[in-house]
Amino acid sequence: MLWPRSLFGRITFIFSGMMILSYIAAIVLFLIFFVKPISISTATYLSQQVISIQMALQSMNEAQKQTYLTSLALQKNVYLYSNKYPGMLPGASAVNIFQKGIEQELKNRIDQTLQVRFQFEDKRRIVWLNVNNYKTVNWLGISLSEEGNQFPKSLKAQLLVILTLTILGSALIAYRLNRPIKKLVNAAKKIGHGEFPEPLKLQGPKELQELSKTFNSMVRDINRLAEDRNLMLAGVSHDLRTPLARMRLTAEMLGDKVDVELQQGLVNDLEDMDRILTQFIAYTRDDMDEQFQTTDLNVLIRDVAENYSHHDKRLKLDLANEIPDIKIKPIAMRRLLINLIDNAWHYAKPPVEVHTRLINQSVQVCVKDRGAGIEHSKIEQLCEPFTRLDESRSEGLRSGLGLAIVKRVAAAHGAKLDFSNRDGGGLKICLVLSI
Repeated sequence: MLWPRSLFGRITFIFSGMMILSYIAAIVLFLIFFVKPISISTATYLSQQVISIQMALQSMNEAQKQTYLTSLALQKNVYLYSNKYPGMLPGASAVNIFQKGIEQELKNRIDQTLQVRFQFEDKRRIVWLNVNNYKTVNWLGISLSEEGNQFPKSLKAQLLVILTLTILGSALIAYRLNRPIKKLVNAAKKIGHGEFPEPLKLQGPKELQELSKTFNSMVRDINRLAEDRNLMLAGVSHDLRTPLARMRLTAEMLGDKVDVELQQGLVNDLEDMDRILTQFIAYTRDDMDEQFQTTDLNVLIRDVAENYSHHDKRLKLDLANEIPDIKIKPIAMRRLLINLIDNAWHYAKPPVEVHTRLINQSVQVCVKDRGAGIEHSKIEQLCEPFTRLDESRSEGLRSGLGLAIVKRVAAAHGAKLDFSNRDGGGLKICLVLSI
């Protein structure tokens, strides 16, 4: 399809198309109102010259004709040519609209069978006409005035230069109009990845300046809301975790005063509440303040696996040696891995496997389990906040934010998430990071 998809391409296409159509119309008008009148006037001049020579020859005897033709040959604007050998003709056939117009007009004025040839050179322009009735002379050449010798020789080159400059000018105008919009798009993408871009410069047409001004105001409002949210979360975290810690301490100090199972259940509930609170804070924080760092992903995965081993949870690692260091947010990526692994441990069956691969200039990190898997129609729901598909996985007290956090961290890294069921049962979740 010829219609461009980008705004830059469309503006360039429209501007160039309009200018090309304008030049086509200008060329048509030029040919009709300039070239055609010149060719007619030139043909009139030539026909008058030929007719006057013919009339003069008709009133002369053979001796006078030879004397007259000799005198014509001495003039600067008349040439005589006799082709003694077949095929040796003067000049060349008409090659452009100007010459073809002269040829047709001469045929209309003199004879439709008239042969006309043109010898247009840098220093002179001669129109040759076939005059076989002159006996020793077969061709009569009449020189046109040297004024305007460049017409129409350089017309095509001039139009080509004008057209090229027009297209380049259209592209430049489109670029200047598109540049503020492109910056706006890039800034919007940064917001989508959890970053706050620098304020946009107010440039371009008035409407684009208003758009940039409104966008800057929106970014400031979002930033202010994020700061207020983080402040509120810090307060909630402090205010809730303090009584939770006291409640857990109290539960553990009860000792033999209460049933052991009741005591352990109370401790487990308090741990779940603390875990849910941590998930809420992690989901709303977005890791916006963390900077990207060049990191060895395999080392990060081994460190996470070692922490799980301290809690008697062994991960099966299959890490590719050729994985290069890549730019990631280490804390956010650690949180992503922990959420994927926790999801596998809680909802599925061991072994929980983690592998890395280098595929087509991308790093693939997969977490695999041996649970019941997920119905294909429900895979898209997994990353929605507060979603728990308990009917296909085991039960448990969870916030439903684990995979939502995974999705948000992946988006911040410009990564792709792939979900698939494994042969033999289980779920495989893969993160694909561009190098």
